[in-house]
Amino acid sequence: MTSRRLWRLLLALLLLAALFLVPSVVLMGGEWLPELLGAVEDYVPSWKGLLKFLVFSALCWVWLWEGGTAFQITLALLLWFCIGWALCLLLRPRRARMTP
Repeated sequence: MTSRRLWRLLLALLLLAALFLVPSVVLMGGEWLPELLGAVEDYVPSWKGLLKFLVFSALCWVWLWEGGTAFQITLALLLWFCIGWALCLLLRPRRARMTP
């Protein structure tokens, strides 16, 4: 596997992770973002903390559709569309250039 293909694959995985985290970011409204970034600096890896974060992010999908405002739902749909578009552009097959 070439390094260019590997970078494209890693970028696609990061975009998929961002797609999963969109509802939690939208529901927070950016209020807790400085605290989360500060916590990342002091983060000690543990499976328990990671599991709690993933469960919280998964529950945000339900909370967004059940209790989100119209603005939050519209913002989430816009972000999903933008990330999906980026994935489509990133993963599209490319034609080989033919030199005469």
